[in-house]
Amino acid sequence: TPLAKGDARVGRVVTIGTPFRGSLDAVFKISTGMGTLTGPAPRDREREAARMMPALYQLLPSFDGAAKWTATGKPADLFARGSWQQSVIDTMETYIRLVKADTAATDLLDRFLGDARTLIETVNALDLSGTAALPDGPDGWLAIVGVDATTHQHVQIEQSKWGPRFKFLDPENGGPHSEDTGDGTVPFRGACPDFLPRERLVGVKPGDLSMWEIGDHALLKAAGFHATLPNVNLVQRLAIRHLRSDYRAQFWGTPVPGVTTPDWPKWLPVGGS
Repeated sequence: TPLAKGDARVGRVVTIGTPFRGSLDAVFKISTGMGTLTGPAPRDREREAARMMPALYQLLPSFDGAAKWTATGKPADLFARGSWQQSVIDTMETYIRLVKADTAATDLLDRFLGDARTLIETVNALDLSGTAALPDGPDGWLAIVGVDATTHQHVQIEQSKWGPRFKFLDPENGGPHSEDTGDGTVPFRGACPDFLPRERLVGVKPGDLSMWEIGDHALLKAAGFHATLPNVNLVQRLAIRHLRSDYRAQFWGTPVPGVTTPDWPKWLPVGGS
């Protein structure tokens, strides 16, 4: 719907594989220097840079079951300093000493984690029920979610005499209809925002790549499905159709886990398997 001249509000929104509730990849990066886009070997410089990067803390997983204490099985709060190993604070202390900053490492970590918690709570408190946020309300937001790719779902935290230690579980993929799925980087649970019901989420699978998308198949193998998503022809057609009502092309989507009858726009038929 065109906005009136001078109206600065956003008209429509498309999000693609967005980690509204975070990703285990952020924990990997901060704790080890590893990440799905940087190869399997941990890198000291990347780990040190990650520990001083507020944006990575804002990607920490906040969905249920993301982190648990090994001894008790109780949920672990990744936005609390007590869940992190001492080495993170040690890195911050080294940086503070080098730049001669007037702050304590524990205070800096608390600030990063507190700001991250506030951001996630703010995003998920978004209300699309009326036209205050978008002129079309929830119909103005198209959330595309990657599924059916093996993705890290959980991390366990062990309490040792040296403090907390992360134990990363093997990545899982229960298929496009299981919650233990994702896009290879963002687990499905991390891609579900509070402000949209699951019925409105549109699933896209690696199998949706056509045989003609040779470059995308190569990118899929090299960088994973999450990095490939914006290049997938189907994803681009969905995004353009959402933003331009007069766009004509072939569309389909896969209902996300837990949904049998999606609440999609009429122009978007149910497809996939």
